[in-house]
Amino acid sequence: LKAGQHRLALDKYNRMHACAIGGLIQAAVGDESGAQDGSRRGGFAGMLMDGKKEKLTEDQKATVKDLAKAMHSNKSLCYLKLENWDKGVDACTKALSLGADEGKIRQRRGVCYLRANNLDKAREDLERALQLNPGDASIARELAQLARQEKAQDGKAKKTFQKMFG
Repeated sequence: LKAGQHRLALDKYNRMHACAIGGLIQAAVGDESGAQDGSRRGGFAGMLMDGKKEKLTEDQKATVKDLAKAMHSNKSLCYLKLENWDKGVDACTKALSLGADEGKIRQRRGVCYLRANNLDKAREDLERALQLNPGDASIARELAQLARQEKAQDGKAKKTFQKMFG
């Protein structure tokens, strides 16, 4: 990610999810996103788990959950950098459901919502991120951008209603 190769990194995260830990995520946390092809468990790890009676230990479950949390968190950053807002929102939501750093991920998801012009959800996430990280200048900048977009949207709505009602 540091070299700016977000598409390459995203491809590797997706392959890791499909081939290595997809089935383990489902086994560890009951996350249906582990099976990307509609099967019960995804990828190589799923093949290893299928038919086995032993279950993951609590330590193994915690490790898999931490890997999945980091993977979805990193995927959310990649999608943000690639300006793929919908997939960014999905990755953030998955990361949050696994217990990722709420402040950082809410900020990312808020930015994705903002860029996708979903202003209500953007406000909700960005305000929560600011509560968790008071004084964060980047969140304040995004909230200022949100206020500008809301003002522009209100202006457009006002013009539309003026045309409709004379």
